[in-house]
Amino acid sequence: MNIAIHQVGSLGDTIIALPSHWAIRSEFPDSYIVHVSSAKSKGAVSQKEVLDGAGLVDEFIEYDASFNIRDASGIVAFWRRLKDIGIDSVVYLGRRQRSKSEVFRNWIFYKSLGISGCIGFDAPDQLPEGDGDRLPRVQRESRYFLERLETGGISTPSTGEERIDLNLSEEESKEGAHLVREKGGDVTNSLVCIGVGTKQHAKQWPLDRFERVGEYIIREAGATPIIIGGEGDREAGQKMIDRWGTGYCFAGDLSVRQSAAVLSHCDLYVGNDTGVMHLAAAEGVRCVALFSAKDWPGRWYPLGEDHIILRKWVSCEGCQLERCPIERECMRRISAEEVTEAVAEALSGKSSPRVSSESPSNH
Repeated sequence: MNIAIHQVGSLGDTIIALPSHWAIRSEFPDSYIVHVSSAKSKGAVSQKEVLDGAGLVDEFIEYDASFNIRDASGIVAFWRRLKDIGIDSVVYLGRRQRSKSEVFRNWIFYKSLGISGCIGFDAPDQLPEGDGDRLPRVQRESRYFLERLETGGISTPSTGEERIDLNLSEEESKEGAHLVREKGGDVTNSLVCIGVGTKQHAKQWPLDRFERVGEYIIREAGATPIIIGGEGDREAGQKMIDRWGTGYCFAGDLSVRQSAAVLSHCDLYVGNDTGVMHLAAAEGVRCVALFSAKDWPGRWYPLGEDHIILRKWVSCEGCQLERCPIERECMRRISAEEVTEAVAEALSGKSSPRVSSESPSNH
């Protein structure tokens, strides 16, 4: 069989979908799998950068999402390419909150190719409304994707049994250790990845608090901080390294899989809700994750069950805004002392996974 997987989104979206990718490959081990996604803007991470080399996808095809009906040549070429491959079934990995028109448009496109097996194109589930005080915790988006596969008859693992890794090779893992050594580090020592950056203003925890947490990690925990991220994280990351007087900034220097290889040698991730957080979780790294209240609690929590999630309630939770008009109140309610305590617990190995969230009645 030739199977197409239609998925768009960022680095975090791609990582969150890994359990579904592994379930599809497990169900169809000998099939030719084509990954279809929209082309990314300059500097953005493509699905190919994440998945290529994992053994999950055989071919990657991108289309121009800014399709102009007056210039149909691009969409026609895209259609013909899929037609030439001869797709037998398509799996649509679309997040919740998709519009019905978007889902229908994509369904019509794939049906025009003569594809009979279209999985995941049912009406998108709506996220629940709050009870007047706060939003309810929802299942991870990763589990939502798996449920869409189940509706199409694809076998999926039970919660906690999902495969979430990028299938790094031994050579890639060795390269990760080599990259640390090139900076003057040693992977036999304790390394902590500190996620100081984010593309979304609403998710940013104050940098001066990261500075205090980093100082604790160095002086009290005896670990070395490292910064991993994109080019946009380089300035803030290097500023932190300079203030700490030790550590290594890899921001903007590594490919996605190189970043995963370096992360695989870390003892902990502490930082913002970012693609790097999801990448760390995929490599089995425990996370102390600092979440804004812009989305539903639980929806984008990192894969795995061993993390400490810090998230504060505010009356405007679920705003979905990328830029906060009230100076990120939900993020500022997470204190440096609370994060330091969580880091100490996580590094000691004595703490249990938990979600820390203030009650509305406290405010």
